[in-house]
Amino acid sequence: MDEKDNDIKQAIDSIFGDDILEIESNDNSLKNDNNGTDINLKTSTFNSTNTIEKKDDTKQSSIKDSVTINQEDKILLTSNNVSKETSLTTVNKEENDYSKSIDTLIVNQEEKKEKTSFNKNIIFYFIIGFVIGLILIYIIVGTVSGKQKVVNCSYNAEDTGYKVTDEYKIKYKNDSILYVEYLYNYIAKTDEYKSQIEYVKEEKIPVIINSNGMSGFTYIYETGDTFFKVNGYLDFTLFDYEKIKKLNQKVTPISYFNIDPNPSFKALQKNLEKNGYECTSSK
Repeated sequence: MDEKDNDIKQAIDSIFGDDILEIESNDNSLKNDNNGTDINLKTSTFNSTNTIEKKDDTKQSSIKDSVTINQEDKILLTSNNVSKETSLTTVNKEENDYSKSIDTLIVNQEEKKEKTSFNKNIIFYFIIGFVIGLILIYIIVGTVSGKQKVVNCSYNAEDTGYKVTDEYKIKYKNDSILYVEYLYNYIAKTDEYKSQIEYVKEEKIPVIINSNGMSGFTYIYETGDTFFKVNGYLDFTLFDYEKIKKLNQKVTPISYFNIDPNPSFKALQKNLEKNGYECTSSK
């Protein structure tokens, strides 16, 4: 060591003391002034490098841990976001389901109201229809029962020498006789039966005579060499039933059928049919 280097060493020693390592650049070794032990610089370098590397590894590990932590935070954040999104989705779904339930409930209530209203309308229309039906039936029955009807009852007989026609046209309402038109016509075809005309007159003339002047009775007769004809018009609405009750119609007949104080169409029809008349309804 030259004088300059020695001066530097002394200056260092005066500051730091005697325990100073001496570094020689030529042999890359460290020397202890007190012990004179050489320390290999390579080893120190290696240890220093290892320390640096360890520091670097620690730093890298710290970085990795930081990255890992950041990734975990990110994953956790992402998980939280997903959880929040899932929660929001669930809430939205529940809200949608609730909204759908409310809509369904409203629709069902409206359908029930419409159904109830429809049923009420059906019942209302049914009642109206029923009432109208009763009114129509009443009108029809009243019209039919109150309408005048006509029945023709006739008797016809014919042989080689004569022909007889005996007809009653009966107008009635319900079972009450209103009016009767009578037609009797005897026709002789041969001279032998011409003589029978007088017998027919004797049978028919008493009714015409006995009823003459009585209210509601009108008879007109015609006679000739070959015929005898009677037309009768009996208005039952003009009859004096008190006067008729006093008569013995078997002794003093006023009609070619018995006049009852309570004239019944069914009774008259039955009596005529019993004597061979055929009765048919007409308009």
